[in-house]
Formats: sequence, C-alpha cells, structure tokens
Amino acid sequence: CNFFYNDQFFGEEIANSEFVHYPNERWFKPGPDDALPEGILDDHCLAIYNPDDELVGSNLIDTNSGKVERGICSLPFVRQSDGEVVYFPSNLIENLFLSNGMSAGNTLYEAQVQCLSEIFERAVKKQIIEEELALPDVPEQVLAKYPNILEGVKALEAQGYPVLVKDASLGGQFPVACVTLMNPRTGGVFASFGAHPSMEVALERSLTELLQGRSFEGLNDVPPPTFNSLAVSEPNNFVEHFIDSTGVVSWRFFSAKEDYAFTEWDFSGTNEEEAACLFNILKDMGKEVYTAVYEDLGAPVCRILVPGYSEVYPADDLVWDNTNKALDYREDILNLHSLSDEELGDLLERLEESQMDDYADIITLIGIEFDENTVWGQLTILELKLLINLALQQHEEALERVEAFLQFNDNTVERNLFYRA
Repeated sequence: CNFFYNDQFFGEEIANSEFVHYPNERWFKPGPDDALPEGILDDHCLAIYNPDDELVGSNLIDTNSGKVERGICSLPFVRQSDGEVVYFPSNLIENLFLSNGMSAGNTLYEAQVQCLSEIFERAVKKQIIEEELALPDVPEQVLAKYPNILEGVKALEAQGYPVLVKDASLGGQFPVACVTLMNPRTGGVFASFGAHPSMEVALERSLTELLQGRSFEGLNDVPPPTFNSLAVSEPNNFVEHFIDSTGVVSWRFFSAKEDYAFTEWDFSGTNEEEAACLFNILKDMGKEVYTAVYEDLGAPVCRILVPGYSEVYPADDLVWDNTNKALDYREDILNLHSLSDEELGDLLERLEESQMDDYADIITLIGIEFDENTVWGQLTILELKLLINLALQQHEEALERVEAFLQFNDNTVERNLFYRA
C-alpha cells in the first residue's frame, strides 16, 4: 500500500510527478480562508474529524510531497454501505491510522479477513485496556482442544513465566483472544492480543506475538501493572501497545470478578463467509467502513478504514500534532548552511515558539532518513538550536543549551567532548 515511507519526504522528483501515491489519487485545493475543500471525506467522517470546525485545508497537505501549491492529495475509498467513492486525504490516513487495517492475501476475501481481524484486535484491546476490563480465563478443557497452543504455554511456564490465557471476545461479540505473560523478575506484564474468526488461530496469534521480535531478556523492559487509571487511558499508552505491546495495563485486568463470562466463540467459515461476518459485526455496531483494493503487484492488497474505531492516534492530532509540521522547517534545515543570520534567527524563533520536544530528532521532524551514524542522523532539535546560537554568537543562550544537552542526553564520548569544548 505504498506505506513503507509513511512519514518521509519522497523527494522533488516524485513530488512533482504525475502522481505521488497512486495513479487514482485526486488533488483538492483548499477554499477561501484555508477552508476544507468540497469533495474530500463525507458527512460521517467530517463529524468525526472536524467536530468543532477547527480543521483547515493546510492541516491536510501531505508531508510526503510537501507540495502546498498542488493542494490536498486524496485517495479513493469505497463506502461499504452504498458503494459510493469517498476521498480520504493521505495526510489523514498516515497521521491517524498508520498501518492498521492493511493486508495482502491469496484472494481479496483472505486479505479482508486479515484486515478486519487486525482492526478488531487493536480496537478491542484498546477498549479492554482503557476501560480496565477483567477478562475470563479460557478453561483448561477448551485449551486441551488446541495441543500446540497448550504446548507453547507450558514451555513458557517451564521458563519461569506465569501465563494467563484469556477470552477477549467480550461475551462472544468479537473474534479476539489474549495471552498474558508475567515476568517474575521485574513484575512486568505483557498482554498480547490476537484476532481471527477461528478461536484457535486467534489464540495462536496471541501466543506467537508474545516473543515476536524480542528475546526473553527483552521482557525485562515490559512495565508492571498500575492502579493509575489516567496512565492506562492516556492516548500514548495505546500507541505503545500498538507499536510493540509495551504499554501499561491496569491491575483491574487481573481481577477474579470478570466483566464478561467465557464464550467459546467461532466465526469461522470460508474466507468469503468470514469476511462477510466481520463486516456485519461493524455494521451492527453502526460503523461506516471504507475499503480500497490494490492489485498492482499481482496479489490482492486491501486497506480498510473504520472512522471512529480503527485509528491509532486521536483525531485532534490532525490539528495539534500533524506530521506535516515538517513543511514549516524542512527546506530551511536542508539549506541550513546557506541561510543568512536573519534567516537563522527566524528559524530559531519558529523552533522555540513551536514548543516541540527539544530531544526529538531532526529525522522525525523533517521526514528525511539520514544515516544514524552521522551528525545529521543523531541531531536533535536542542542541538540545532544550540548550533544556531553559536552561529549567531549568542554565547549565553548556547551555554544554557550545552548544559541541558550534557545533563539530559545519553551521548557518545565524542559528542560530549565536542560540546564541552
């Protein structure tokens, strides 16, 4: 789905080409006073993404091309309820949905099942964590039907890690399971969720994700449960769970007084039947579903958006923490050495007024992938401000930033010596 370089600048050649993302994209110019143009989103989506009329056209310029003059690059999705085409700004998709609801398959139905399973996995997980729900255990006699899963659980327990296998279907509503591992050395808890129309496959996915991309030593970084309800409901906690499941969970999650009874659910069938079943669950919930299909590489790939349900980041990020803030700084930073003193001062002022995290790296800010072993690859916003201070001979301000840099950064010896000098 052309998503690999989601946050990166594509370069001038692609930015000026006939299309930036897909041949069927459309560009919409913002209206007077930066108003949202006609033709993007529909009333249902606008109610979700612009409830207070704060969203403006410039919020939706994509960071990949950075071509403000071309307008808002938007991609067509089919609204499942009536087959109408709705154009979604690529900026909105990459800011809010990340890779959620995107999959390939041997057939379109298989890809849809995987997309929808992933959406339910993340959404139900979010609900369980934020609402501090206590889930029922999967009974031993049910687990015994799946010897491979039982064997995996026993193997983890033999390594000294207590494991809980939970039914996360919320009373049979959703095809979701959960396997939770506890680290007795640190008190950390890792809740791994999996989804699929087959309970066996959902449990298998939950189990395999526990150690996907990590060793047993990596489990030492998993945080312990908390009694702090604000910590579990904070949006960034869900982002941490989305990225690598290292967010926190509530102690309430382990309550013996479960919020739902165990259900031995089964939504399985043919791929076509499974896809229809999962779409119907969303329909019964009153959700609008939007799909896009890509077959450029010979295999069906689909992307499914469920506004108000499948986002990873909160909708107000479009206004307050949009990745296209890169457009305010990218050109100046890439041409740093040719800026006049006045232009450097203006860049410094804009960086200070932005209130961005001083320890965020320049790679993230401007969407350019530098070699991480180079000065540019390690450069932070604080360092950039510091170096501009030095270039402008603002020595007192530079000294303050050097002290902050040395105190709060975990740097190489070479970098520390450079700034001490």
